[in-house]
Amino acid sequence: MLVSDGPIRVLIVEDHTLVREGLVAMLEAEDGIDVAGECDDGEVALSKVAELEPDVILLDLRLPSLDGLEVLKRVKADRTDVRVLVLTVHDEQAYVGEAVMAGADGYLLKTVSHAELADAIRRVCKGEAVLHPAVARTALTGLRNLASGADGGNLSVRELEILTLLAQGLSNREIGVRLEIGVETVKTHISSILHKLDAVDRTQAVAVALRKGLID
Repeated sequence: MLVSDGPIRVLIVEDHTLVREGLVAMLEAEDGIDVAGECDDGEVALSKVAELEPDVILLDLRLPSLDGLEVLKRVKADRTDVRVLVLTVHDEQAYVGEAVMAGADGYLLKTVSHAELADAIRRVCKGEAVLHPAVARTALTGLRNLASGADGGNLSVRELEILTLLAQGLSNREIGVRLEIGVETVKTHISSILHKLDAVDRTQAVAVALRKGLID
């Protein structure tokens, strides 16, 4: 995307009010960057993109109504000229892999400094790809697993989240509380995990996932 002579227009999509307000204040103080809009909801984000036509979307992954990955996929399907910079706390292989495959132009963790974030926004707007150093290592691990065929049967991000919690010994009810989903939904995901990993029970599924490097 060619950047105009004007400031880079950024849409901030973040559901935590304090974080979002901090990002707005920080970016508004940066030369050459303008906060075109902000919102805390995935569905609203899509309408904001159409309304505001931002250059860069600063996108969290955990959002109400429509998660960030789905927002990313829909934006990239409709607007290839808009750059999407993921800003999240999640450095797990599943999140990084899905975001990159969905077309993310950058992936940063919320541990970055203000200067690093502003620099990343400018870089993705120029067409560069930006990865947090810790995320780059995760992405390389994912590529190695893919090359060796250890893709885990195309497990989704949610399934890998549940696998990780199973490995920690959590019950279905505890997993549901942690992920804010119903117990029946947890059971459905576990059934899918067992099928994809060709495992007879949750213990074997965890063992297979550990062996393949899908979870730590």
